Amino acid sequence: MMSTQKHFILLRGLTRESRHWGDFPSLLRKAYPQSEIILLDLPGAGLLHKEKCPLSVDEITKSLRKSLTQQDLLGKNSMTFIGVSLGGMVAMKWAELYPEDLSEIILINSSAGSIIPIWKRLKPDALITLVHASINPKKQHSIIFDRVCRRKENKELLIKAWERIHLDKPVSFFNANRQIYAAARFKLSQKIQTRGLVLTSEGDDLVSSDCSKAIAKYLNYPLKIHPWAGHELPDDDPEWVLKQILNFC
Repeated sequence: MMSTQKHFILLRGLTRESRHWGDFPSLLRKAYPQSEIILLDLPGAGLLHKEKCPLSVDEITKSLRKSLTQQDLLGKNSMTFIGVSLGGMVAMKWAELYPEDLSEIILINSSAGSIIPIWKRLKPDALITLVHASINPKKQHSIIFDRVCRRKENKELLIKAWERIHLDKPVSFFNANRQIYAAARFKLSQKIQTRGLVLTSEGDDLVSSDCSKAIAKYLNYPLKIHPWAGHELPDDDPEWVLKQILNFC
């Protein structure tokens, strides 16, 4: 058990929300029992599913920072931002715009257009999968699972959870496309000074692990590679993710 008091911000990626973290926040809380865990939702998802998502990661970041209920944490270099995919892009943009807020960022299967070609940021056949899922609502979550996860024993449980989340607070087709557009436009405009860690999955069938490798090299961040997990690394192996965070923080 760790006793260090920290303030974690957790943010998932495209069409995901805070409940998609599953058991990971509980594992993090057990490891850091004196720490605060702040679960954010992208505009257009989760608690913000009725909001219009901005068309840039820059504006998404500014919106999330403005809406942060723990405003007393800003400007104190006290927050650890853990972001998956688009959530990682927000973490990088936050570190670029507001470095005084963060002590470190942890990027999971993320990407950036300035240093990585578009066909690696979203694998060409993955786009076909996403279109297939969008026109098959009854099988949508099963189709997506097969693309983003590798731990098959979790499939039925996760799909049911994703279906409940979607029925409760659905991400509209309109907002999903706005999130995709914002992610596609994202670029690292400058090197980030905030301390960071990059985690990636060798089995990522949505975004090439070369994206994380390029980010780690560009930012001079340590890189840890999971040998088999898919894009949704915190779903496939949350214990491994936690271990990397414990070793880093």
